[in-house]
Amino acid sequence: MNFLRTSLKKRLVLQFLLVALIPIGIVEFLSFTATRDALDEAALEKVQMVNEVNRERLLEYFDDLFTDLEVLARSQDVDTALDRLGSYHQRTGQKGNAPFDVTSSSYRDISKGIDPFLRDFLINYEYHDLLLICGTHGHVMYSVEQESDFGANLSNGSLSSSALADVWNQVMNGRKQVVLDFVDYEPSGMPIAFAAVPVLDAQGEPRAVIAVKISIDAINEIVENHGQFGDTGESYVVGSDTMLRSELRFAPGQVLKQQVATPAIKQAINDQASLGFETNYAGKKVLGAYDDVGFNERGYGFEWVVVSEIEEDEALAPVSALRLHILLVSFPVALLACWFGWWAAGKIVAPVRRMLVNFEHLAEGDLEQADAHVTCHDELGRMQKAFARMLRSFRQRNEQITRIAAGDLDVEVEIASERDKAGLAMQEMVDSLKAITVSARHISEGDLSVEIVERSERDELGLALKMMITNLRDIIGELVSGTTTLAASVSQLSTTSSLLAASAAETSSSMAEVTATVDEVRQTSQVSSDRAQDVATTSEEASRHSEQGSEATQKTATGMSVIKEEMDYIAESIVSLSEQSQNVGEIVDTVTDLADQSNLLSVNASIEAAKAGEHGKGFTVVAQEVKSLAAQSKQSTEQIKRILSDIQKATGSAVMATERGTKAVQAGVDLMAQTEETFQVMTGNINTSAEFAMQIASSSQQQLAGVEQVAQAMLTIKDAGQQNMDSARQLEDATQRLETLANNLKQLSERFTL
Repeated sequence: MNFLRTSLKKRLVLQFLLVALIPIGIVEFLSFTATRDALDEAALEKVQMVNEVNRERLLEYFDDLFTDLEVLARSQDVDTALDRLGSYHQRTGQKGNAPFDVTSSSYRDISKGIDPFLRDFLINYEYHDLLLICGTHGHVMYSVEQESDFGANLSNGSLSSSALADVWNQVMNGRKQVVLDFVDYEPSGMPIAFAAVPVLDAQGEPRAVIAVKISIDAINEIVENHGQFGDTGESYVVGSDTMLRSELRFAPGQVLKQQVATPAIKQAINDQASLGFETNYAGKKVLGAYDDVGFNERGYGFEWVVVSEIEEDEALAPVSALRLHILLVSFPVALLACWFGWWAAGKIVAPVRRMLVNFEHLAEGDLEQADAHVTCHDELGRMQKAFARMLRSFRQRNEQITRIAAGDLDVEVEIASERDKAGLAMQEMVDSLKAITVSARHISEGDLSVEIVERSERDELGLALKMMITNLRDIIGELVSGTTTLAASVSQLSTTSSLLAASAAETSSSMAEVTATVDEVRQTSQVSSDRAQDVATTSEEASRHSEQGSEATQKTATGMSVIKEEMDYIAESIVSLSEQSQNVGEIVDTVTDLADQSNLLSVNASIEAAKAGEHGKGFTVVAQEVKSLAAQSKQSTEQIKRILSDIQKATGSAVMATERGTKAVQAGVDLMAQTEETFQVMTGNINTSAEFAMQIASSSQQQLAGVEQVAQAMLTIKDAGQQNMDSARQLEDATQRLETLANNLKQLSERFTL
């Protein structure tokens, strides 16, 4: 909006434009609003009417369907067909748990007789298929199209859990008409809905079921004939599971495949009809009507929602055309208002712009510009004349201010009138400058007794001059007093600085001697620290060797313990060997007895063989061999006894040697234990000595560091002493210069008159 604040012409043009367009805009807005509401209502009524027609047609379709089936169920042709099929069933002995035989020649003859009437019914009413189902066993006894369910047993066959079996069971159990929603039915290879009615016998009991298959084409035909309106309008049917029950106009092939779960459809499923702008399944903004068909109220057991939609752009196309028409009418009017506003504003703004140029030059200090040209006699003309007078007054004042700026205070200020505030102020300024000039001349001559009278509280120059004189009086008075005091102080300071210089020289000499002494102490501390470090290192090595000796002693003690255990085991083994030798001796004695008995037996055998004569010769040989073996056995046992005796003697010696070895090993173990204790005590003592040596080394290092710090500090103090001595000399020189300066200030202060 800055361009409006900086341009009067643009504001005037905008005002003319607003004056022209606001009434037109109000009228057009009211007319557009009323027309738009009427068009919106017409579009809503059209969509609602289409949807209501589709709803009524769907209800009418199913009403006509059940009426036709009821008429067919009561017809004589159906009774005749069921009689013939029942007779065939009984005659052929069809089993209740088996499929129905539809391949025999007898069945074909029956089928030829009943097929024309039922096929004509199917063709006339455009159903997908018509079935006659046995009420007792669920046999599909007849089918016009003869699909794979023809002849099936619905009670226990492969289709016992199908939608066809479900509709048969419901009719037989409820004895009423039944309709089932669309499902993917495999025998037909497409989505199928079923409708069925019972065929009653003379007693009113269901003897069979007439069922028809309804394809999607029947529903599509209803919706397409009454639901495809405009270029983008379409109607379709959605089930309670939000799946499609009819084809979409712009996306076919989605029945029982695509889910349409918009909020409006969900509300309609819950028996809440809606009408208005919604977002459809494709994400487009549409004007739609959504309502349930009313199948639940008729007891069908399921519900559909019928939907009619048209895209928002097409539905509101008349409104858009009306808006364009209004804009086309308003555009020339706006152009005419702009032209007239521009022309009128130019007439008004041109003189103002010329005056603006003059004022801008004046604001820049241009007093040499030409007088404003009077172009009219209205308010703008009078403003131009007043500007000319103001310009002449500014020129006169400028000449007077120029003379004052050049130092000419003899200017005679001309006052135009009593209201000439600038002239009166200039006259007072000249008078004030003249008085200040006289006072400044006296001050320059050293006369500080001048009295300044300020003209007002805001007379900053007079107040400043008065304060300056007062301050100068105070400063000069203090300067005179301070100069006298300074002269006396400088004399004392000169004496003190001479003493300070002498003292600083003595201090510097003493610090040099102390620094040399501290350096000798530092060297001695360095030697002590090195010796303490060597002792600590030697103690650490002794501690390490002691620990190694202790570890070796522990390993030796462990080895001696193992040897003792082995010696004990050897002693036990030798004792066991001695016991086994005794057992062997007993066995040898037994063998010796056996050999004596064998020898005795051989003698007896020889006697008996001699008694037997010729028959006993062979036995005599055997007896001799036994005797010989007995003698050999006895000799062997004697040798074994001698060997066992030697073993027992050696075993006794080994046992005694083992006992002596065990005792020696035990003595070694005890000795090693004592050695280990000695090493442990010695290691503890060495470790303690090492710790003391480390502490001494650490203390020596700390002492050396302290001595180093003292030496460094003494060097610093020495440097500081030298600096103090130099500063004392500089102070002595400065004191002499200050004394000269004090004398000069005293001479200057005597020139002023207070």
